[in-house]
Amino acid sequence: IGDLFTLTSVRKGFVGRGFGSRSIAKQLALAGSIPGAEQIPDNAQLMMGFTSTQHGALAPGNLVNFETLPGVTDQQLTSYFAGGCTMHLSQLFTDLAQWYGRFTPSQRVARMFSPRTIAEPGVVTIPNDKDHRSQPVDVAGDATTYQVLGHNATIQQANRLSANTTDAYGRVWAAGTPISLRDDFNTFDNPFAWTSNPDLDQYSERPAAGLHFVSFTATSQQFHAMRLAMAGVMPNGTNLREAPYNISDSNNGINQVIRALHRQNFLIPPRDHRSFPLAELQEGIERLFVPLAGAS
Repeated sequence: IGDLFTLTSVRKGFVGRGFGSRSIAKQLALAGSIPGAEQIPDNAQLMMGFTSTQHGALAPGNLVNFETLPGVTDQQLTSYFAGGCTMHLSQLFTDLAQWYGRFTPSQRVARMFSPRTIAEPGVVTIPNDKDHRSQPVDVAGDATTYQVLGHNATIQQANRLSANTTDAYGRVWAAGTPISLRDDFNTFDNPFAWTSNPDLDQYSERPAAGLHFVSFTATSQQFHAMRLAMAGVMPNGTNLREAPYNISDSNNGINQVIRALHRQNFLIPPRDHRSFPLAELQEGIERLFVPLAGAS
């Protein structure tokens, strides 16, 4: 289709747990001489040592679509954008040397999930379905009892249904059901494998441990609420960084060992309009606005 599109960047990466052999995450990190690579568990899906994308932690069905959850958007079952959603795309750097050098295995579990989470040595897949949900009182207790917040526990406050919910299709979803679809893969991109604008993107050929992350939600506000929760600001307005909790950034989940350089948000139209949304309406729009062109 000619010069309609221009390539601006390329992302490359890898993901894969080792089943009876050393995982691709550790193999490539060692080969790339990434600081901290030798401490990555042999069976870890990702370089930070845990299984990330679990079925029970992903929104089921079409729960992320605009029209599915009542009151989230103004889209109805027959609306033009019904079946669509929003997408967030991030590039993150991860400080593996600090992650493995500063924290013990149990401390890494506490920061990735919650200080209430117990895992046997060598366990990298920790249950994360609707039955393993942290309530607001649990997170507040983490702050007061342990003075540490878990990344997963805080995000759940914005990423799980707080009560049993009937959606627009008549299906009932239990409290604790996730409302986002997410996926991620490790990378050595710094920050991309290739970019059309190296200066703007601060491109370097030197390998850097990182993560490319994608999340689908019904609205960008939902993802923003998750980001705020990750920073310690709960959906109910409670700010765990302030009194009486006073949780510092250094004690808040994994925040101190990750750094985002690029974040982007997109509209994902429904499949019927996926390639060129609103294109079939162009003629009608032109007829509506052309007569106004000469108006003062």
